[in-house]
Amino acid sequence: MLVYTFDSGYKAAIALIDSQQSFDAIFAANDMMAIGAIEALTERGLKIPEDVAVVGYDDIRMAGWYKPALTTVRQPVYDMGLAAVEILLKQITGAKTSVCEQKFMPELIVRKSSGAKEG
Repeated sequence: MLVYTFDSGYKAAIALIDSQQSFDAIFAANDMMAIGAIEALTERGLKIPEDVAVVGYDDIRMAGWYKPALTTVRQPVYDMGLAAVEILLKQITGAKTSVCEQKFMPELIVRKSSGAKEG
């Protein structure tokens, strides 16, 4: 079972390094895994972002404080939660609801770990 933690990101990065495959970027499933990957890469003597760019997902508070600051994808979690509650309340009250697809636009938060200029 895959657990999306610092440790799993660390171990996955070590496995990637040890595989001898050439790579220049890691896009992790979440920010904690990305931070774990950065730790592993750094321990193995690789520089972020000069040797390997790293991008996470979720924009946790720590992402902006970490060194190097983590490039990440921010989801509109407030809007997503609000939409879910509205649908749930309609279902609880028996109001007619139709299953509909709602789209929420994520936002790329560019920081130092990707090597791109911060914007």
